[in-house]
Amino acid sequence: MDKQTIPAPPTDEELIRALPDLFYVATHCTAYHRAFASIYPDAAATGAEVRHNGELQRTFNAITEANLMFIRKSAEFFKPKTKGDKPDSLYSYLYPQYTQQGWIVPEETYEEFHKRVGHITVAEARHGKIMWPIFELSMQALSKWTGFFAAMAKAYQTDAETAKQCAEYANVIRKEAADVEKEAERARSPAVRDKP
Repeated sequence: MDKQTIPAPPTDEELIRALPDLFYVATHCTAYHRAFASIYPDAAATGAEVRHNGELQRTFNAITEANLMFIRKSAEFFKPKTKGDKPDSLYSYLYPQYTQQGWIVPEETYEEFHKRVGHITVAEARHGKIMWPIFELSMQALSKWTGFFAAMAKAYQTDAETAKQCAEYANVIRKEAADVEKEAERARSPAVRDKP
């Protein structure tokens, strides 16, 4: 039986080449909100409850699970360094001058993501479904990603192209967070919510 080779950790060049992949993860942390607002613009603006059925329910279930997976990936990227970290996985602590590691969701929530979203387990059969606070989780992830890319713009200042790219990523994510927050605030507004 051949011994498996241990994957090599990412090089500095690979860390830079992975920045667009990280941006992809960050921008998909609000997939649910964007889908909901584009399909139900009035409900998104007023906070009205929408009940799906049939194919649309399946579509939103898939979008919800995908959104949660991107939040799970974000949580794993930003978590503190541990002994069991995979050498070929990307973690925020691998990036230069970035020291804001920490759980963007409670560690227990990450474990629930792992059991309920990342894998097929008996958790739901034993304990029932969970109502995920998807808005709050998405906003926590976006906040962390904005800070990360802003920090990378400074860390890579000697590489003008990478610094500019990271600054642009931070601005896009910051705007995304502001747009989602604005929609949510508008939906929570009594003037809009109680409109006849």
